[in-house]
Amino acid sequence: MQQIPISLRRERSQYLHEIAQQIHIEFCKRFEGQVRPVLIEKSKKKSYREGLTDNYLRVEFSNSTLEENNVIDVKLLDFNPEAMKFRGSVVEHA
Repeated sequence: MQQIPISLRRERSQYLHEIAQQIHIEFCKRFEGQVRPVLIEKSKKKSYREGLTDNYLRVEFSNSTLEENNVIDVKLLDFNPEAMKFRGSVVEHA
């Protein structure tokens, strides 16, 4: 059986990675505007927090008072395909 040339394997692999990324972006965009529970994981900046939704979508939102390892409701405002995460807003409950 003849081997497929490495250059062709790399080309096919790159193509499949691009398709997978596009499918992931389309999947994420379906959740724009929804409110999802988010587990706060970390903060890279003092005024921002980052976490994961219940279906493992990464979200960054502005809030400096919330602590890690808490679950809060966050509205998913828009998805940034370059960063592969949502910008969100904390939902205040009355």
